[in-house]
Amino acid sequence: MKILIADDEAPIRDWFAYVLTQKIPGLKAQVETAAGGLEALEKMEKDPPDVVFADIKMPGLDGIGHIEQAKERFPRTVFVILTNHAEFTFAQRAVGLGVYDYLLKSEITAEKVAQTLADIQKGFFTAAPQPAGAGEVERIEEPEGVDWPALARRLGADRPGRYRAVAVRGADRGAVLQRRLPDTPLTPVLWGDCWEALLPAGAAGFPGWEPPFAVGLSAPHAGVEGLQAALQEAVGSLNTAFLSGRPGLYRWGDCQEPPQLSGALHALRKRLSTEIAYGGVSAIRGDLSQFLTRCAQADPTRVDWVRKNCHRLLAQMEDRYLQELREIEPDARRVGKPVRSLEDFRAQMEEMLAAVEERQGERDVPAIDTAVRYIERHYGDSALSLTKLAGSVHLSPEYFCRLFKQKTGVSYGTYLTTYRLTRARELICTTDLKMAEVARQVGYENASYFSRLYKKHMGLSPEQERRAAPPAGQN
Repeated sequence: MKILIADDEAPIRDWFAYVLTQKIPGLKAQVETAAGGLEALEKMEKDPPDVVFADIKMPGLDGIGHIEQAKERFPRTVFVILTNHAEFTFAQRAVGLGVYDYLLKSEITAEKVAQTLADIQKGFFTAAPQPAGAGEVERIEEPEGVDWPALARRLGADRPGRYRAVAVRGADRGAVLQRRLPDTPLTPVLWGDCWEALLPAGAAGFPGWEPPFAVGLSAPHAGVEGLQAALQEAVGSLNTAFLSGRPGLYRWGDCQEPPQLSGALHALRKRLSTEIAYGGVSAIRGDLSQFLTRCAQADPTRVDWVRKNCHRLLAQMEDRYLQELREIEPDARRVGKPVRSLEDFRAQMEEMLAAVEERQGERDVPAIDTAVRYIERHYGDSALSLTKLAGSVHLSPEYFCRLFKQKTGVSYGTYLTTYRLTRARELICTTDLKMAEVARQVGYENASYFSRLYKKHMGLSPEQERRAAPPAGQN
């Protein structure tokens, strides 16, 4: 296995070289090192590696830039990011580029490196299954460089009749598919990390078949001109397993993208940018649910779009989450994990929303106490509003209203009106102020409106209240 270590810190490069050549039994590795992204690209051009361990922060061309460029030129290379806790947003961006995994620099051990490489070998470099009597498996490194007519002849796609392409991820699953369909002629081909095959269209209906793994099935095609489309459709159909997170047969054309998908994404991103700090967790959950519903119906051609935006949303959520929970210890921060399915994305989002909600619960009681004291000091301000009061305790107006009623038993408006009229009654009964002045001092510029409101809530008009009041000095 050829491995490249790209890191600007010499001790990290030296440690990796030592571990990979001396500390992992059975690993036969050719190890190269590079002190930056540009040097790493130059070395990859000369001798493409199987695996790259890349530091996410490097001078010049950083790990993200390196991966963005390298992925296009070397699609079969597997990338692992080396990261620190504070670099989550960059790490999430790397996930969207197809990075296999992360290793935290503060937690790297020889055992973790060994396990990561073992997982990579199992998932990416296992020998492909070969049906009995078949020739050598065709490997497609880059679709742009394939001789499609020659490949069609080898696969039998140039013969009369229609065919479908079928795809599974992982060579071991391809072998299982071969065993489960012993009477169906399959011709395997490896494209990227998918094991694919062609088979007669009539045999590809699989009525009632529920495989224990994900399978992508293309639409029927015929002739040389249909081969590339068939293979691409099989991969696209297989990718829709990301949406459900479940095994099964995924057919090209089964899903149709709802027109509201982009709108649901925009609404959720806007909500995340404003609501976390102001207690709008329930509002975020509503928009998240709508986004997930739209995503679950996405067309196979948009699954990569869905996957990448899930990573971006997690990065945005993580930024807001860390701002809200900035008092937690650094080693308690959740570092982004690869998203394996839409359900995995939902679970990670919910994990952070629940943590924010718990933290806000600890903060909310004193916030309402503070708001009540604010009312007591500023009730005479005619411009006192819900927006101003909620802002004084850093909550959104919607969330503040719900929380205020939950904590006090009455709505914000009722509490403010009752408090103002109670203070007005004191002024009416203990002073000779004109009613217009009493109204002004408790926050009402319109004396007529104040009089009507007072009678409605107190049962007497202000004048009747004053006449009924006991003389000064009497209770």
